[in-house]
Amino acid sequence: MGSFLVMAIFAVVLSADSLSGGAGGGHAGNGHAPSLSFAQWLLALGPFGALIVVQQIVGVVSEKQLEATGSWRAVLRLDNTNLVCRWVGLALHAWGVFGLGTLSAVRAAVGDLVLLDEVLVTLPPLAVMASAWWATYPIDVRLREAGLIGALDRGATYHPPAGRVRFVFMQFRHQVLLVAVPVLAAVCVSEVSTIVTRKLVNLHRANEGAAWLQRLGAWLEQPDAAQWTHTGVQAITVILIVLLLPIAVRYLWDTVPLREGTTAEALLRMCKQSGVKVRDILMWRTDGTSINGAVIGVVGRARHILLTDALLEMLPLDQVRAVLAHEIAHVKLRHIPWLALVAFSTLALLSVIGEFALLPLKLSEQDPVSVIELGLVTVMLGTTALVFGFVSRRFEWQADAYAAKLLSEPDPAEPTPVDEVFDRPAGLVHTRAVSAMIGALDMVSKLNHIPLGRFSFRHGSMRRRMENLVLIELQSVDSLPIDRVCNRIKRAGLVVMVIAAVLWTVRLSIGA
Repeated sequence: MGSFLVMAIFAVVLSADSLSGGAGGGHAGNGHAPSLSFAQWLLALGPFGALIVVQQIVGVVSEKQLEATGSWRAVLRLDNTNLVCRWVGLALHAWGVFGLGTLSAVRAAVGDLVLLDEVLVTLPPLAVMASAWWATYPIDVRLREAGLIGALDRGATYHPPAGRVRFVFMQFRHQVLLVAVPVLAAVCVSEVSTIVTRKLVNLHRANEGAAWLQRLGAWLEQPDAAQWTHTGVQAITVILIVLLLPIAVRYLWDTVPLREGTTAEALLRMCKQSGVKVRDILMWRTDGTSINGAVIGVVGRARHILLTDALLEMLPLDQVRAVLAHEIAHVKLRHIPWLALVAFSTLALLSVIGEFALLPLKLSEQDPVSVIELGLVTVMLGTTALVFGFVSRRFEWQADAYAAKLLSEPDPAEPTPVDEVFDRPAGLVHTRAVSAMIGALDMVSKLNHIPLGRFSFRHGSMRRRMENLVLIELQSVDSLPIDRVCNRIKRAGLVVMVIAAVLWTVRLSIGA
């Protein structure tokens, strides 16, 4: 959820620039004067301060209640408060950018410098996220201390609690940087491209500089040439980011390669058995504060699979293999590109429908119907987010099922357990595999202090995932219901993309 909110925070800024005709235009697409009065700044920033105060008060009260009663309700109260404050912070951020014109005001105050204005305008909602981690820290320490004896009994490594500042920094590093760095890199290249294009055009108009620069400026002065150049630069930037991000994540996060030892050998063997190429399996060092796994990268030579230190230390090998199998499933089934395709095609279709809806209302380019456009953008982004969540949850369920199928296959380097010599069901999802996957989900839930019934926008609840796994036990690996559902989703995504492309072609012909 944290990464999704960070994406939404930056999406607000990028959408504002898009409505105003591109980054660097000095406007936020709202028609307001660039500068704000003190009262307007207070109105824009004051609510963020109120949210932070609420988070800290609820955090203190919840910590005292937890110490006095040991009630789980204290944890839930703080979690729910932080969740509401984050979403309210996102709404305030959007209202400030589109309604009050905070992006224009920041640019008027500091200048339209590369990245600086975008970073400054995102600080208030990011501060609300950081405040949530600050308020959560004492309860997180109490919960870890409560499970300390059990962890030591299991032989787990003891990690002394990190300080509060380090805890917040680690959360920021893991949940914000992975989104912020590639987004800001893309924005930086886009703005630099715009500045260079403007300078070349000015050289041509002033008849200054080398002849070849003047010719290039003359060509870029043509609207179509400038637009295609800018689009091409953006496309190349996105491709480079996709290829380089898996390598950069080793430095954005605290990771070390996992290459030696029984666990490492078993995990690397599983990757080879499944036919998934990875550059490295990385141990993601979190000071024992997180039980998680992730796959980064779409190209084998630049792909990393990350497993946190606490996961490797606290889960038995069969459950660690279950978590890895789940991550392998995302790669094998190409969930990341399919999810991107479904989200993009949905947004494209909604955008062109919105364009057709606005045609009767747009009398001229000077009459942009900005209020209606803002409403349509909100509906489009909201609907796309709902579709994204719906598809993401199904892909997670399919990854769980695929992991159970993969674990049902015997490991060639491990002897078959005596009780399975004669009863291993060929072609069926094995009971032991389902148990390992359910056990891993249960341990992740307990060690991360996540109630089994809590709904997750991208993953669904842990309880629902466990129930789905129970239903596929002893089912044929070739005909699981979730596979059919996901295949229909992929076909629907392709159909929507084709429809959107056709409608956009019609819309461009009308515009011409």
